[in-house]
Amino acid sequence: MYSQNLINELFRYPYTRIESLRKNLGVTRPTATKYLNQMQEKGFVSALRAGRNLYYINRPLCRLLTNAGEN
Repeated sequence: MYSQNLINELFRYPYTRIESLRKNLGVTRPTATKYLNQMQEKGFVSALRAGRNLYYINRPLCRLLTNAGEN
């Protein structure tokens, strides 16, 4: 269902937008939207609206990165 490139994008960038994913993966806007919405439904990313932009945030990765030095 998901390509290795999509998984790499989600780990490369802690947050992304539909347009960024479209450009980086070379997919159509509807495909990028579908991928991110499905990832959101499964809990891998959370959507956050900031002004006119909709960001998809990889919260588990953000938590891991921000807590990395606590152990």
